[in-house]
Amino acid sequence: MEHYKSLLQALFFFALTFGLGYLSIRRMRKLREAVDSEFETALRRLRIDHHEVLLDRTQRRYHPEAIQVHRILRDDQGQHYLYVHISDSPGVMQPLSHERALLALGKKA
Repeated sequence: MEHYKSLLQALFFFALTFGLGYLSIRRMRKLREAVDSEFETALRRLRIDHHEVLLDRTQRRYHPEAIQVHRILRDDQGQHYLYVHISDSPGVMQPLSHERALLALGKKA
């Protein structure tokens, strides 16, 4: 009987771990979708139809809802932009000069 009790405890902890992992993955997926949606909105505000992401730096902090996104992109006309999104704030996209974009990418002008 003691053997079944330890087996049930192990199954319970496995199910609990699996359930919490699933919820965490689901929450991170929703957060990523929200960030991508905000990025697309920022692109539409500046009427950017086609772009190339040159740098995408996404950092997650200790709190699961805290996320920082920094992206440098170039549109089809050669203009560079910096996109910054921090946690629940709306994303901000600012035009960059070619030289600043190269500096941010770690390349020499």
